[in-house]
Amino acid sequence: MEDRIRRAEEADIDALAEMYLELHNFHAAAIPSRLRPVARVDHRLLHGIRKILGDPGAIILVASAGDRVVGFAEVHLHETEEDPAIVQRRYAHLQSLFVFPACRRQRLGTALVRAAHRWAQEQGATEMEVDSWEFPDGPLTFHEKLGYATQKRRMVTRL
Repeated sequence: MEDRIRRAEEADIDALAEMYLELHNFHAAAIPSRLRPVARVDHRLLHGIRKILGDPGAIILVASAGDRVVGFAEVHLHETEEDPAIVQRRYAHLQSLFVFPACRRQRLGTALVRAAHRWAQEQGATEMEVDSWEFPDGPLTFHEKLGYATQKRRMVTRL
């Protein structure tokens, strides 16, 4: 399974853009009060992917099935600011994770997250954080199965 995971490269940009678009629209359907659906890939998305690919403090990992890219994980490194009231730490943030629905339940998401963990450890990170929208059929249960636990919860009320 791990051999199906690799670092994304320039040739993967179109496939990545397609997956980012599908991921966004999945969230937009579940959270219409926060996100609008997007009809097509635009230059901002392509530019953003290229920027991440060139960032030494970030990585996009891709999962493949045959010769097709079917999933990805986007990870960024962070360090806390110098502050005597805060414990200094270097950590990674799992910004995005996606596997095409037809390819789920093959442990590709788990393999992507584990590869992201390894990369983050190699970069000196001691923790991985993930933000997870809470809605039916959302990713919360998946993250919890991988050992993630809620540390802080943002709550909202309508005014």
